[in-house]
Amino acid sequence: MLGAFSASPLAWAQEPAPASAAAPAAASSAAPSEAPPADLVAAPVTPPKNEGENPYFPVNTRRRYGFTLGLAAGAHVTRAEGSSLKFSERANPTSTGAALGYGESIWLGGVFTDWFSFHLGMSFGRASTGDHAISSTGFLFGVETWPLFARGGVFRDLGFGVDVGTGSAEVRSKSRDKLEANGASASMMRASVFWDAFSAWKLNFGPYVAYERRDAEVFSQDLLWLGVRTAFYGVNLK
Repeated sequence: MLGAFSASPLAWAQEPAPASAAAPAAASSAAPSEAPPADLVAAPVTPPKNEGENPYFPVNTRRRYGFTLGLAAGAHVTRAEGSSLKFSERANPTSTGAALGYGESIWLGGVFTDWFSFHLGMSFGRASTGDHAISSTGFLFGVETWPLFARGGVFRDLGFGVDVGTGSAEVRSKSRDKLEANGASASMMRASVFWDAFSAWKLNFGPYVAYERRDAEVFSQDLLWLGVRTAFYGVNLK
């Protein structure tokens, strides 16, 4: 009786596992794989029609790229007010009123994409009214962007620019040849809008409008520019 009792656990241990325990694994391995939902399948990308064309933009993505050299020149209306650095003259500042002048800016920089560039440059201006002669120079760092480039058409050539820097300006009396307002070490800021309306080879050019402000300790000047902007780019324009 004791032997039968001791053998029964061994016999119980050697009994095969119920068929129901192995059924889920077999069923899962035999089940066919389900196809992913249709809305998760990526649509094929249409290859570009022409070499150099980006399929995600409606226009060529090599409108401008690489090295750039630019020039903007034209007329401006300006007004300057200030005095010399002498404390005895600061109580009676000189104001030129509106004056008509001309000037130019030149810059050198690089273009990362069709819609963004940066540059370093210089600016020069001269104006005259009555007995006052106004002159100015400046060193600039600027960026230009074409934010509507992806819309194509004329929008790809409509640009906006911002320049900041430092420079000097002065107002002199033409009859007495005397310095009336000193704008040495003036801070300057310029905001511009331009349109690259025409292109030929690696050049483009078009109208240019800008507002500029200069400020120093005893000097301030406002300028409104209207001129023509041209730029050279390191790739052929298309």
